[in-house]
Amino acid sequence: MNDKERCLNSQSNDLLLSYQESIEIIENEDKKLSASEIINTFKIRDIIQTIINSKKDDYYEISPILLKLDARLEKQSDKITQAINIEKLCRSFHPNKDFWWWHLKPTIPVHWYDKYDRLFNIFSIIILAASLCILFDISSRVISPDPDLLSSLFLAVQGALTTLFAAVIITHEGQELVTRIFSFMKISPHFRQEVQLGAAVFCLILLIIFRTFLPNISNHFYNKGLNFTDTGSISSAMASYHRALSIDPENDLARFNIAVIYEKLSEYKKAEENFKIASLKLKIEASDESPLKPIEKLQLEAINRLSRLYIIRENYSEAVKRLDKIKAIIDQKAGEKIDPELGYATIKNLGWARYEQSRYNEAIPLLEQAIGFPIKDEKKASAFCLLAQSLKKAKHADYAVYQNYEKCIQYADSEIPEEDEWIPQARNFISNSYQELKSQ
Repeated sequence: MNDKERCLNSQSNDLLLSYQESIEIIENEDKKLSASEIINTFKIRDIIQTIINSKKDDYYEISPILLKLDARLEKQSDKITQAINIEKLCRSFHPNKDFWWWHLKPTIPVHWYDKYDRLFNIFSIIILAASLCILFDISSRVISPDPDLLSSLFLAVQGALTTLFAAVIITHEGQELVTRIFSFMKISPHFRQEVQLGAAVFCLILLIIFRTFLPNISNHFYNKGLNFTDTGSISSAMASYHRALSIDPENDLARFNIAVIYEKLSEYKKAEENFKIASLKLKIEASDESPLKPIEKLQLEAINRLSRLYIIRENYSEAVKRLDKIKAIIDQKAGEKIDPELGYATIKNLGWARYEQSRYNEAIPLLEQAIGFPIKDEKKASAFCLLAQSLKKAKHADYAVYQNYEKCIQYADSEIPEEDEWIPQARNFISNSYQELKSQ
């Protein structure tokens, strides 16, 4: 070490010692602090910093000591700012703006209202995030590809709320905007985090309440679908039912009607999928003696129509498996608590499946039971046609076959695919029977 380095080290040590002594004077609680003592401390610190700036590489060894002394000085900021006006001091001495000790500020005491502000902020962010999740869930159901008033309104609300949430949580400008709003509303700074948390909770509650009303909105579109169905606007009805189902996937009425339309359009695969979903929730057992609920009747009807599609697609075993379950329920209810039309359709379809399986002796009593349900004969055309065919295959008397074929022709509807197939068979049998009778 040369003489110059020894001189510098000695100078720095003397300065650090002077700096330490001046800080100890400030720290002395028994002595009133004067402006000259503060200025002296700052001046010593100026010299130290100037030396460090000019000979930076030679003074690493004093850094740990200096850092500790700086921390002690900064800790006395309240005492210093109470003893002297820092702003006036700076105007007089024009210190370097990077010399932080000339710009000490008093510590702001934490109000007891503000102790939990950080916790409130965390809760606000969590609740806002939950609100956004619910908002996007609702949007995915409500917003339709085809623009309408509800979609446009909710799209605007979603965009506004998303932008607001992002601004408040992420951007400094957004936080400043919230601060200005609070100032305009004359809300005390001590309560702003609490108000912000309350607003987030209120927003979450509103979204939850709106979400609970989704089934009502879904029913609105379902009813629109019914009106379109009544007027014959099938495409509009289908769009309304799909919208109802999108808003509330639990709307089994809408799903059932979608399946019925697909069935009428002979799109059997799509109809089958929707009937299957509509029937999955059925919990009723044959031993249950309580009256059927409306939703249970709907599910039984879905199973029945699904079974009809299985028969059309020649999947007779699946049809029988489902129809046997409904028949057990119908037999348990003894016809008193079951819709006669549902009862007729179920037993008729079961008889139809047995006929297609060539089990004619099982089909005949089932079809006779179906015909016995208290509904108008014009609604029993399928049962008459099937009974006639079953009697013929089982080689029963031609008179019984003839009687049922007559009613088959009388009531059959050519717009129903299977009945349209059976009408020519009935006519051929009656024509042949007439020719045989004439030849005798």
